[in-house]
Amino acid sequence: MHTYRIICLAGACVAAISLSGATRGSRHARAERIAPNDNEHRAGHLEKGVLTVALEARHGEWWPEENDGAPRPAAAFAVLGGPLQTPGPLLRAPVGTEIRVTLHNALAKPMWVYGLGEHRGFSDSVQIAAGETREMHFRPMVAGLS
Repeated sequence: MHTYRIICLAGACVAAISLSGATRGSRHARAERIAPNDNEHRAGHLEKGVLTVALEARHGEWWPEENDGAPRPAAAFAVLGGPLQTPGPLLRAPVGTEIRVTLHNALAKPMWVYGLGEHRGFSDSVQIAAGETREMHFRPMVAGLS
């Protein structure tokens, strides 16, 4: 099982992708490299008290030792049309901001997403089938890094 997170700094939310089964792609095709995220830029667009962001989960190659060592096949988040990132795109907004997330699963398998809700845990878990796009809306009311 692989888990990747989206972290909110000013709101209480953490999202994680949980995948069961292999995430390996073809050994012949070059996979997209998962880029390091410096967590200095907010994903999405904040306007009139609403943070709107479109994300997708895709397969890529994670280089845990930068250019040394071997890459590892992994699933990760990206802003729709942008590069895969680890950790995933940063959702940063003031407490009480409405957050609207559209998440597309471009993976070959269903995935579970946790933490894109007002309460962390299984109560905010969402299963997204392969190829499916889901919308989630929530308003974090507690500040802090999750």
